[in-house]
Amino acid sequence: GAGDAEADAMLAACERNGVFLAVNHPMRFSPLVRKTKEMIAAGALGELTAVTIHAGGGMLHIGSHMFDLMRYWAGDAVELYAQVPNYAPAQDLPAVGMVRFANGMTGLFDHTHRDQQTMEVRGKEGYITISSMVGDGWLYQFKPTLPASAKRPYPHRLTMQPLASAPPLLSPTQQLLADLYATLRTGAPFISTGQDGAAALG
Repeated sequence: GAGDAEADAMLAACERNGVFLAVNHPMRFSPLVRKTKEMIAAGALGELTAVTIHAGGGMLHIGSHMFDLMRYWAGDAVELYAQVPNYAPAQDLPAVGMVRFANGMTGLFDHTHRDQQTMEVRGKEGYITISSMVGDGWLYQFKPTLPASAKRPYPHRLTMQPLASAPPLLSPTQQLLADLYATLRTGAPFISTGQDGAAALG
């Protein structure tokens, strides 16, 4: 669409002129969201299966941030299906749909103007849920109640624990600025590039 063409033109202009393009996808700079990534990498959820997003705004204002978070957890998307009631160009409209990711994960999203914002990543051994509140997140894990020698693996017990015990030292915006400074000064990898921004446009 038009947004994709504009994003491609921006990327090309930056590349021609040697300009570094950073995108403010604030979820990537949240200490809480970064902790979820670390926990996933450490195997807290087992093999990942799905991501689910409920957002309180439409696709233009909130949508790209939520799609970027889905990509942060699940990787690149290969297919998108969406319903947008009463579609009109350049309007911040609600939408509901599904994303299929290259690694086989499924993403479900519901962007309406009524839902409280909640983001969840699920695996075979548990799931993590967070909200838009800084520091508000929970890890749920399935624990067996029977010994490993039992013939059946169920029933399970669901345990839960908060992801953060204290407010983070830096806000997402402060973390973004710190990361950007490090990238510009030392060439350190940046977590939200122009390519990430373009990919989140769906």
